[in-house]
Amino acid sequence: MRAAPGIVAAALAGLWACDPSISAPVGGAGLSLVLPASAVGLDSGHILLGGPTNRTVKVVPPATVTIDGLLPGSYTVSLEGFANDIVDRFFQATGVSVAVGRNTSVTVTAAQFASFMPGQVTAPASATGKSFSVSYQSVAGAMRYEAQAATEPSFATIKGSGQAGSSETSIPITVSDYGTYYVRVRAIDPNQSAGRWAGALGSTAVLCDCWTPQAPMPTARTGLGVGAIGGVLYAVGGSSAYGDYPAVEAFTSATSTWATKLLMPTARARLGVAVVNGTLYAVGGYNNSGVGRDLTTVEAYDPTTNTWTAKAPMPTARSGPGVAAVNGVVYAVGGLYSAGMGTVFDTVEAYNPATNTWTLKASMPTARYDLGVTVVNGVLYAVGGSNSSGFLATVEAYDPATNTWTSKASVPTRRSGVGVAVINGELYAVGGGNTAGALATSEGYQP
Repeated sequence: MRAAPGIVAAALAGLWACDPSISAPVGGAGLSLVLPASAVGLDSGHILLGGPTNRTVKVVPPATVTIDGLLPGSYTVSLEGFANDIVDRFFQATGVSVAVGRNTSVTVTAAQFASFMPGQVTAPASATGKSFSVSYQSVAGAMRYEAQAATEPSFATIKGSGQAGSSETSIPITVSDYGTYYVRVRAIDPNQSAGRWAGALGSTAVLCDCWTPQAPMPTARTGLGVGAIGGVLYAVGGSSAYGDYPAVEAFTSATSTWATKLLMPTARARLGVAVVNGTLYAVGGYNNSGVGRDLTTVEAYDPTTNTWTAKAPMPTARSGPGVAAVNGVVYAVGGLYSAGMGTVFDTVEAYNPATNTWTLKASMPTARYDLGVTVVNGVLYAVGGSNSSGFLATVEAYDPATNTWTSKASVPTRRSGVGVAVINGELYAVGGGNTAGALATSEGYQP
């Protein structure tokens, strides 16, 4: 009687010991696999046969395994190598023909018995919205890939996941909330066995392209000054229908909570605020109960001691100045003296906290008040504002190194009371007001 065709794999001891090559004769009555103790950390394996007869055989070195009783035809022969119950290496040969009474050889090399962990796992440093994609380098033999995202490197709690097919090299992931995420990817083989996780370097900051409600400020007010120190936002002064405020309240973004701080010595609104070396400086402003109303007052707040200190007064009394710090020096730009007929200033004065002194600088080309002021690469930009001609689109740049001003491209929308800030070297002008009323306009400028 003729023997049923089979696949015979013999002398595979060298495979576990990283021999350069191993030949497994295919045909005859079965597959014989000899597996000694591993020299490369592999402690077990699976032989997977796919074809007219499907077989999965678990092997634990040292062992000898024989597979017979196979139907003739074309087979896929796969070999999983396990370490600690995880697929560490994988080999697969396709189109292996099995015929009655004929042997066929399959050659496996150490290079072919390759790592089953995806390489070059890459996730974006940041993403807008709750979805992003992770990319990776595929591995031979994978039927699919899985990805997970978590808010801690231990992946104790999974916050998002995704899957991809064998031919894909990226996986979309949707997470449950905004925050910082760690990402990892693994391959799954034809036997639904999982390989090792491969993590992306660094983390992904998932950002919200939206406004989110935060805890309300305890004291409702307008015309206040705001500065940030060490992840805490300080809201200083301001006014309402009830008058001008000395209020100081601190918002911690990590907990979305407010705390009341020591009152500013001088109640005022429409002041300027700048931060130098962890100290907040409140400059000028307006107090409706005062005779002159517009102020020269400068007071410094130290959040580490919750104390205020009076500093040298600004030479020019004014409200609505633009205030910003460049290289440890506070600059007060423009502003308004509202008494009498009113005076709009082009004045620029610089305060050095190290010496507690003020210095007059080159005047701004365009006199104005309620302007926006910010700093890009050591240069101060004055944006918009108002004067006797109305609402302005003017943008002018002051270089402290040369004490000179330069005209720049006008902001598209004329406005005063505009908020300005810099992100990645680009200046943004947000909100403000003009004859149309309060604005939601946001425009960006690349210096």
